[in-house]
Amino acid sequence: MEVIDAPWAGVPARIRWHKRRWICREHTCQIATFIEQNHSVCAPRARLGVRAIRWAIRQLRFEGATISGLARQLGTTWNTVWSHIKPCLQAASDDPARFAGVRVLGVDERRVASPGPTPTRPT
Repeated sequence: MEVIDAPWAGVPARIRWHKRRWICREHTCQIATFIEQNHSVCAPRARLGVRAIRWAIRQLRFEGATISGLARQLGTTWNTVWSHIKPCLQAASDDPARFAGVRVLGVDERRVASPGPTPTRPT
């Protein structure tokens, strides 16, 4: 199995994982076979790894990236990126605790890009 990982030095990275299949020989067992899972690497049936999802969300939040740009950097499609990060963004949006302790919402002027070059003034 190959999982898309966060880029390394600007190059799309992949994790190759040889999952083991386990067979239960007990007749009372409801499921006869099990496939090795590791949720710290990726969710079941996921194409994007956990690190790639975290990286993509950080790029969206702090670097002003687009889904198309992230897909290009990860070497995958727009739909793959969006289908993996949308549930994480939705869960964060639905969390009522995200505004805990906030009294005033405002714009951080350091995060807002100016429309053009900032003029320099002689001192």
